[in-house]
Amino acid sequence: AALLLDGLRELGLEPQVIPGEVEARLTFFGVAHDFAGERIIVADSGGGSTELATGVYAPERGVFALEGTRSLDIGCRRVTERFFSALPPARGELTAAAAWAGEQFAAYFEGLPSNFERAERLVAVGGTVTTLVALVHELEPYDSSFVHLRELSLDQVSAAIERMSALDADGIAALPGVQSKRAGVILAGAVVIRELMRAGGYKTLTVSENSLLAGMAATINEALDGATPTISWTPSLSAL
Repeated sequence: AALLLDGLRELGLEPQVIPGEVEARLTFFGVAHDFAGERIIVADSGGGSTELATGVYAPERGVFALEGTRSLDIGCRRVTERFFSALPPARGELTAAAAWAGEQFAAYFEGLPSNFERAERLVAVGGTVTTLVALVHELEPYDSSFVHLRELSLDQVSAAIERMSALDADGIAALPGVQSKRAGVILAGAVVIRELMRAGGYKTLTVSENSLLAGMAATINEALDGATPTISWTPSLSAL
């Protein structure tokens, strides 16, 4: 970390290490531009964790309300390393992974305040869900314009798990739409997404290509315009 930060400073830049709360707000802000006025829950599922945030962004009313923000230690690489001895996993390993992820997500939803308003739309970002869209629709080459705002059903995710569960990493990599670098972890990632949908009671989710970088770009633009950033955090802008 020190090598990276010192190197950036030597280039005349001002690096900032942001807390998880700011990351969640930036990600939500980037995603919510496509769902103005809707109450949504955004899930950012990565290798080691899944971040969840519920809220509303209604720019015409000056509303940016974010709540229910939580980072859970559930991700495609973490689940793979914890539960799968090999690919394809044993049926018991797949069942155990699903049960563990499901329990974690269920505890999150059950732990929300009784007056917490459930979001009607689940929006997911990250390589797992974009790869699942590519797999389901056999996208070759990958087409981000097709993937962005595409819906995935619980049945489609379950079918993808069933399809991959009998294959080794090479077999998964050979499937249309799957990048070789994700072949070893996409099965666990799909299990994570399925259990999130089940725990939250969502039959479908919407996939977004916008996330942290889109939120950061919009926030930087606000700062350059001299406006108060929507997410109530101001980036430190370098002179370069």
